[in-house]
Amino acid sequence: MRDRQARGKDPYRSDSDPHSSDDDDYDNDIRRPSSKMRLGGGGGGGSRLEKLDFSRVELRHRAVTFLENPELLMMYAQSKGDSVASARLHFTRMLCGYEKPEGMNE
Repeated sequence: MRDRQARGKDPYRSDSDPHSSDDDDYDNDIRRPSSKMRLGGGGGGGSRLEKLDFSRVELRHRAVTFLENPELLMMYAQSKGDSVASARLHFTRMLCGYEKPEGMNE
């Protein structure tokens, strides 16, 4: 089983299949992927990952940047006249997608 897996073949496929040889196992696996070995193959539902537009990705990246750097977080809090905890909550909500920044209408 381990030798078939090391060669990129399906380790759970039985060797008693008379129509295939070791040489075209790889080609057959490419044409009809096994549901056991496929990424995201399970449950039959759609993809769990949602497609995000670039602006949302940028907002989340900005939120992560502020949350990772305490100095930036303190500077933001001071510029808005808020506490550091309030600024942290603001960026955490932005990271989770619950809060939109000022000036963004959607």
